[in-house]
Amino acid sequence: MSAIIQLQSICKTYNNGKSNAFLALQNIDISFETGKMYAVCGTSGAGKTTLLNIIGLADIATSGQYFLDGKNVESASDAKNCETGISAMCCRITRFWKRKRYMKMFRFL
Repeated sequence: MSAIIQLQSICKTYNNGKSNAFLALQNIDISFETGKMYAVCGTSGAGKTTLLNIIGLADIATSGQYFLDGKNVESASDAKNCETGISAMCCRITRFWKRKRYMKMFRFL
């Protein structure tokens, strides 16, 4: 089977270049194949949420390459990202929450 998601040398640093910089992920190499189930396990602070945020396109890696269905995510435009796999789901969820927030605002008018 082919990899639907492939991460190569992914690193994520928060507050990069500052004295309080924090390295959340360092040189992550992993592939996720179509039709298989995976679990992300680790201790508190191990970077599980950071990794899932990067995979779900809710965050951007500081360095490394991310391929979604063979396409480099970093070189694709936001509009193109919304056409493929996981990104389409994230875009639909974002639109849903925006609509829900606006509906709440108008309920009080």
